[in-house]
Amino acid sequence: GGEPARRRRGAPESLVQAVRARNEWLRQAEEERRLLEEQRLRTQEEERCRLEEERQREEEARAREREARQAALAKRRAEARAARAARAAEAARRRRAAAAEEAEVEAETEAKAEAEADAEAEALAEAEADARSEGVEESEEEEEGEDEEVEAEEPEEPRAERLKEEEEQEAAGTLPAAAERRTARAAEEAADRRKAEVLRQRAAAEDRAERKAEEEASRRAIRAAAEGKARAEAARKRVEEAAARKAAEEAARMLCRASRAEAAQPAAQQDGSDAPADEAVEQWKIRRLVHALELVRSSGYNSMLSMIIGCKDSLVQANRVLADSLNACDTLQLHAHKVQAQAIIVSAMQRLKLYRQTPRNGLAIFCGFLAAEGGRERKVTIDFEPFKPINASLYRNGKTFFTEELRELFSEGEQRFGFVIIDGAGALFGALQGSRREVLNRFSVDLPKKHSKGGQSAQRFARLRLEKRQLFVRKAAELATQLFIANDRPSVCGLFLAGCADFKAELARSEALDARLEALVARPLLDLSYGGDSGFHQAIELASAQLRDVRLVREKRMVTRLLEEIAKDTGKYCIGVRDTLQALAMGAVGTLILWGSLELTRLLFRHPHTEAEQVQYVVPEDSADERLTTCPETGAKLELLESVPFVEWAVENYRSLGAKLEFVTDKSQEGHQFCRGFGGIGGLLRYRVDFEAFDEPSATEADGPDGGASEEDSDEDFA
Repeated sequence: GGEPARRRRGAPESLVQAVRARNEWLRQAEEERRLLEEQRLRTQEEERCRLEEERQREEEARAREREARQAALAKRRAEARAARAARAAEAARRRRAAAAEEAEVEAETEAKAEAEADAEAEALAEAEADARSEGVEESEEEEEGEDEEVEAEEPEEPRAERLKEEEEQEAAGTLPAAAERRTARAAEEAADRRKAEVLRQRAAAEDRAERKAEEEASRRAIRAAAEGKARAEAARKRVEEAAARKAAEEAARMLCRASRAEAAQPAAQQDGSDAPADEAVEQWKIRRLVHALELVRSSGYNSMLSMIIGCKDSLVQANRVLADSLNACDTLQLHAHKVQAQAIIVSAMQRLKLYRQTPRNGLAIFCGFLAAEGGRERKVTIDFEPFKPINASLYRNGKTFFTEELRELFSEGEQRFGFVIIDGAGALFGALQGSRREVLNRFSVDLPKKHSKGGQSAQRFARLRLEKRQLFVRKAAELATQLFIANDRPSVCGLFLAGCADFKAELARSEALDARLEALVARPLLDLSYGGDSGFHQAIELASAQLRDVRLVREKRMVTRLLEEIAKDTGKYCIGVRDTLQALAMGAVGTLILWGSLELTRLLFRHPHTEAEQVQYVVPEDSADERLTTCPETGAKLELLESVPFVEWAVENYRSLGAKLEFVTDKSQEGHQFCRGFGGIGGLLRYRVDFEAFDEPSATEADGPDGGASEEDSDEDFA
């Protein structure tokens, strides 16, 4: 019985050896698989580096080609300018030659006229000499016949005078002969012809000179108009460039302040220790930040990094992309470019380390070197979570920040509503999205009215009227389909039909209206008193209950409430900069209403001797006033500690002031009245405040006629 027992004891030992061999084989297989995976990853990394290097080389080649094309274009432009200058010089030379030729022709014409006049004078002199040498051979009958002919030609009065003069000359014995009279008459006629020719030539020369002067004046006027237009265009471009440069500098300063603020308290943002901010305020901050990111420009190289991480992406993948880009920076040739690229990537990686996981709505990181004031470079790093979930991913470097994905998020985050205002005069199609109201299309129509005329044709007239109404409704339905359906789906989340007649009901019942839009028609239909733009405004007001979440309706409701308080004169309101700031200092403001584009700056000064701080609020027109930086009592120069737009300061401190912040725009009628009429700042108070009591009394009111207190002021009034 010993051998079977030994076999039974050896069976487990062989099983253990088999298990050990199998484990060893599995370990070797796992090691081989791991080695193959590492080799595959190395191959992928090498391929990625190679592709990145090729992309960099292609970008550099494209940049060189672009520079070469720009140089060639500049050369061609210079050659074209030189050719134009040469053509202008040739044209001027030809004009001068033509003017010289005209002057020569005029001189030759005048010389020829003078020569002809001299020849005629010589011929007349010769004829007179011949007549005198021949003598007087005509008979008196011929003389009398000639005299009768002359008398017949001449008028009565000159002829009588001439006859009387001839009788006197005959009595005196000085009557000239007929030949002499003919010679004198011929000489006078020749002189008259020469004089007329000279006058004609002079008039022709004056006409040519006038035409030439008019042409020259016209050319000068055209040249002056072109120069004036060019100067105006250049001035407009300079103004636009100055405005853009000023806006970019202001945006760079705002981004620097935001970067310093985020760097100072990133932990609080990550831990969620701050109380949740109002959604409208957060949206305004992000919109303003994105607008500033679009305005700034790089200092030269592609040193601006834009990175957007979708809400479904992981931070590990984002860190891997940044690490690959950091390794690819070694391929850059210029040391300055390499240093800047590495700096912005490292800053982005450090900012990513502050997040344990991807935020709920995604993450946007912008880092780069900005061209600040004085030609200096400032590095900023901005990171924030969008107010709506974002699914797009982006990683790009360039000379500007790329914010297109965020802009699309802004437009997608707000609901869009359609409006159709239809009546017997025409139809208007509009859309409302956020605080933006736009008219998409409109057309007018001339429909026949009801009448009792026609006799036997009355039914035909009624049928024609009904057909035109149906065609009008069908056209409105087809146009609504074109405007409110895009990519085979409705582009609005609600459609309001409004009007002052029964056309809106006919449009809602029409078979021509698309079924997808018919399902979005809001009930009940809106009855209006007007059509066109006025009807559009009234329709928005009537639909305010269904549009309570739209920004434009919220703004209209807030400003309307303020206007009602002003109309009732309850004293629980404040408008204007002075009263609003005074109410904020008192803590009486319950709701602070601000225009998002309010141009008001908060300046914080410190006295150099007393170390006392002083706050002043100025508009851009008064910012250059030297009296702001001078102490009125001592004349000392105050030190400027901080200069911040009042809107940004209010966004950061409205909670500490115990107020609720609301933003308005000037896109509605009420908002435009608030922004332009009330200065863009106001508020609703918790309790009544008499601001006139805080006004400083004038010298005439505080002192009596003798310079002291007046007798009418009692101790009770003083108290």
